Amino acid sequence: MAVPFFKTKKKQMIAQPILNRTYLFEVPLGTVAVQSKVNFLYNSNLEGKEIYGLQAIPSSFLAFAPSGAAAVTVQGLSGLVITLSVGSDEQLYQFPASDFFPGNVSGLIRMLNNKIVNISKSYATILDVTNLTSNQSLLLNFIFNPMQKN
Repeated sequence: MAVPFFKTKKKQMIAQPILNRTYLFEVPLGTVAVQSKVNFLYNSNLEGKEIYGLQAIPSSFLAFAPSGAAAVTVQGLSGLVITLSVGSDEQLYQFPASDFFPGNVSGLIRMLNNKIVNISKSYATILDVTNLTSNQSLLLNFIFNPMQKN
């Protein structure tokens, strides 16, 4: 009987441990209005770092932001678009904020493949205020590589 040269296994999806660092980033929405743009504030912990993944944290997982403001609800995420400025050429990438909530994508973290995100040039746009209230905060959990590229 011939023995196969290689054996194949069924592909499995396994939970990978987070080996990088994480940072809970707060975006205060202030007074909510349709088509308003909320700039991300400069953060020295994230600026120039390779971002591995990104999660949106709704109020059902963390009721209040570090500042004490109420977190955006799962339904409120659907009214927000996140624009990330990436790389030295500042390419813009837009995503619905609900795409970053693991509950909407089978529990997975949205991967960014170690892109260097310019936090201070990124922003959120409010498209629908139905499920948002003034002074809520959008909570984003950035998973990043602590090493910088030279």
